[in-house]
Amino acid sequence: MDIVQAPSRAITTPRCRYQDQDSTQTLREALAEYHAANPNLFDSEQLAKDESLGELGRFFAAHDACHVLFGLDTSLGDETLADTWTLCGTDARWRELMSYLNSDGQKQFFRDFLRELGFWRTTSAVLRALPRVFTVLWRSRQMKRKWALWGWESQLDRPLHQLRSEHGIRIV
Repeated sequence: MDIVQAPSRAITTPRCRYQDQDSTQTLREALAEYHAANPNLFDSEQLAKDESLGELGRFFAAHDACHVLFGLDTSLGDETLADTWTLCGTDARWRELMSYLNSDGQKQFFRDFLRELGFWRTTSAVLRALPRVFTVLWRSRQMKRKWALWGWESQLDRPLHQLRSEHGIRIV
């Protein structure tokens, strides 16, 4: 399976139920809604199980779960927030995250992404997201405990509002 997802994933999607702070959806239901709203994305479970992708497939699946848990869509601004939450609101290590960013598949994704959307459009979206990035930085410091980037699958049948409450997650 080719892990490079279409750059069109950055198109803003309609607001989903999982984006409500008190969503009663389970993580599994919310991931299904996330994928239905973003049909160009690979299925998280397929990515995690694809042995040819190894750890990179598990990382992409965990990244999608972060989008859902932290109430984010796939717009450029929310991608920036998803990365910020992943860095500051999960138990992931910097070195580990950097190894994924330096992978050939991720580098190709970024090249395709910038080619399609353009450097200035991407940079502008990231700059517009900065106030929300600072909010995420603050809220991640207020969390009761970090989200486990690995092993999140054991939480699939738990309601989002419970997971958010237990971890002290306040979506932006």
